[in-house]
Amino acid sequence: MCGIVGFLMRDPHATPPRERLERMTDCMRNRGPDERGTWIDGPIGFGHRRLSIIDLSTGQQPMHDPRRARVLTYNGEIYNFRALRDALPAQTRAQLRTTSDTEILLQLADFDSLGWLERLNGMFAFALWDPASRRLLLARDRLGVKPLYYVDTGEAFVFASEIKPLLMHPGVTRRVNESRLAEFLAFRSVAGDETLFAGIRQVAPGHAVLLEPDEYRPRFVRFWREGADTPESDYPAPGRDHTERFIEILKDAVRHRLVADVPVGTYNSGGLDSSLVTALARSLKPGELHTFSVGFDEASHDESHYADLVSKRFGTTHHTLRIDKRTYAKHLEETALHLEEPINHPHTVQLLLLSRLARQHVKVVLTGEGSDEVFGGYPRYNIVRLARMARLLPDGSARLLARAMSRTGSRRIVKLSESLGRDETALAIDNARFVPRADLARLSVPATHPAAREAIYRDQSMRAPGDAVDRLLHYEQRTYLSSLLTRLDKTSMAASIEARVPFLDYRLVEWSYRLGSQLKIRAFANKWLVKSGARAWLPKEIVQRRKVGFDVPIGAWMRDADALAPRLELLRDATFRQRGRFDARAVAMLLDEHESRRADHSEVLWGLLGVELWERLFIDAATCRT
Repeated sequence: MCGIVGFLMRDPHATPPRERLERMTDCMRNRGPDERGTWIDGPIGFGHRRLSIIDLSTGQQPMHDPRRARVLTYNGEIYNFRALRDALPAQTRAQLRTTSDTEILLQLADFDSLGWLERLNGMFAFALWDPASRRLLLARDRLGVKPLYYVDTGEAFVFASEIKPLLMHPGVTRRVNESRLAEFLAFRSVAGDETLFAGIRQVAPGHAVLLEPDEYRPRFVRFWREGADTPESDYPAPGRDHTERFIEILKDAVRHRLVADVPVGTYNSGGLDSSLVTALARSLKPGELHTFSVGFDEASHDESHYADLVSKRFGTTHHTLRIDKRTYAKHLEETALHLEEPINHPHTVQLLLLSRLARQHVKVVLTGEGSDEVFGGYPRYNIVRLARMARLLPDGSARLLARAMSRTGSRRIVKLSESLGRDETALAIDNARFVPRADLARLSVPATHPAAREAIYRDQSMRAPGDAVDRLLHYEQRTYLSSLLTRLDKTSMAASIEARVPFLDYRLVEWSYRLGSQLKIRAFANKWLVKSGARAWLPKEIVQRRKVGFDVPIGAWMRDADALAPRLELLRDATFRQRGRFDARAVAMLLDEHESRRADHSEVLWGLLGVELWERLFIDAATCRT
């Protein structure tokens, strides 16, 4: 797990300035505090910060292949690298100089065919240079666990694991991508390859980018075929029933992610997914196993007792981090700085602090991320079925029902009422919207569906088999999940710790595409298959409990002078008003209504506060601060 950076000059006679490359590399020191390496050859330059996880004594980067003279800078872990190494020709194996996954990746690499990328089971983002053909290849793992950003300045093609190094390049101007602000406010993420920085994009998950000497214009290639040509028998445990097979595939994914030359633990919130990962890890890992959770003083949001229950069941060394409102508020700006975008979800702050606690004991953690998006865990997925049932009502009855539901004040019920009568694409897109349309309208923000999300849904609809629920899950894996993975990567790497996600092993994800939605959501019981498999492993209190999430009492803290209320004053000051991005009078009214408890506007206020903090840190400021 590391941080990579580099740039390719379009002028073949130009050379990347070494000092600039080194400063951009060191801007990501938190991603790799163990070692730093840089390399320049003609128009190409690579930088690397290393967090040593496997092969601690060798495996330094950028790594050279002496046989083909190729150079690699790589971020991630290839979990099946030992099996891939064993499959290499004997002569090639005899010439290996390290026991690292980096060298295996370097040996497998091929510019003319990208099929070898599908042999990799892992999370990765890398850049590979071939001096003979003067070609540059970039690639990002199937689900986008590891980030990879780039910007084309005209003079150079620049890329990095984070955005901060890109902002240090003199060819990059700090500007807001204003066309996507409304989308971020509504959905807490930007879909597709754009970011909130104008001109800065990201390599799409499951894609590679090839730059060739003819002007070095990037060519994008989708390498992940999502298991379309994979026989059913290639997935683990063929012949078992669905529940047994789910557990066997997940268990094998956990086994792969326990491979490390450093201590490994788990994030265990006490929820179903992280508890199941912990149980499977314990079955595979004797000896000491550290687990980590967060607790709050507010009983309504404190799940630490469930985490304690799981820890006692499996004999782990458990650590609970208790976070109060003052600690939370104190680390808000720092979290935004590491995230490099407005803080999408309030619990991102505790993820950062939890990572720092974990780093005191381990260097790698396994998490339960991805289960909800793959197996249908969110209650909002039921809206698709409810809306379909509502279509059977006469038009007049449906309108009356929608009007009555919209007055309840419940965010979920209001969202359902707004979804009645909409087509499948609009319903799927609206399903992940956090801010009510009425609040967006008050801000004079258009509530139209972003074209990028519509394009993604149409594309995934052609790929995803099954019904509307299956298509929705497929779509959310390419939109909502991407934002969660970026958050997980940046909060963990801010503490120099590697987070691994067994539920996103590509074999489990591809196998899930072959299942009907009734195995994921049955009679409105979410994540049915996961719960079915977990019953043999976890206490019933964990399996049967209502989904709570990793939430924060954000609405109450926004009214508290010792918590977030002072931060909301940013939405009243001159700097915010002068930007003119939102209707300042409407924002003031939203603040007054929320603070006086006449309404709960925490969703839209959180988004507005996040955007304003982000602009002050990244647009108004001009340095890389780590």
